[in-house]
Amino acid sequence: MLALIQGLIVGLTVAIPLGPAGLLCLERTIADGRWAGLSSGLGMALADTTFAFIAAFGLTILSDSISSHQPLIQGVGGIILLFVGLYMSLRHAKHTCPKPRTYRTALRASLTTYALTLTNPATILVILALFASMGVGISEGGVLSATFAVIGVFAGSLFWALSIAAGGSALRRHLHQRVGLIKRGTGVVMALIGAVALMALVF
Repeated sequence: MLALIQGLIVGLTVAIPLGPAGLLCLERTIADGRWAGLSSGLGMALADTTFAFIAAFGLTILSDSISSHQPLIQGVGGIILLFVGLYMSLRHAKHTCPKPRTYRTALRASLTTYALTLTNPATILVILALFASMGVGISEGGVLSATFAVIGVFAGSLFWALSIAAGGSALRRHLHQRVGLIKRGTGVVMALIGAVALMALVF
């Protein structure tokens, strides 16, 4: 039970900072409805859970590989953010109503936020540090402790993602006439984040 609570705290800690994936989740909720926001939030939570699984079960080969290739991953993530942001900011919104609730659109929304979250290698470093400070993981508490810690991270991250979707759904009632502006604004912010990530690799 303690490992579950600790995992919940870790999940909230890594999810609360509103990164590109969280921003995209908020934008999709406002522009396309709660279904798109929930699907995007699920992708975020699953990515955080993937990192938590690696950290909790001591998969040192994977975690060391992610750490050693951090500049490359950051570069790839920066390029993706830059191009996605430019695409969102330059195109005109083609609709102001929610997209159809289909499994294909939900899967696409989940996969994009999952991929965006995975391109932030700092997340696993934070989870590793928090797990180590709390004494959580397979080496400290065994398989059961590690499993509950991972479940806790998923629950905490998903709770925050659902909170973003709920907030976006409330905002949508007041901002549904400005969907195009919101999409372009979100695109500009994401492009700037991508550009800063790329510049950090150079300077």
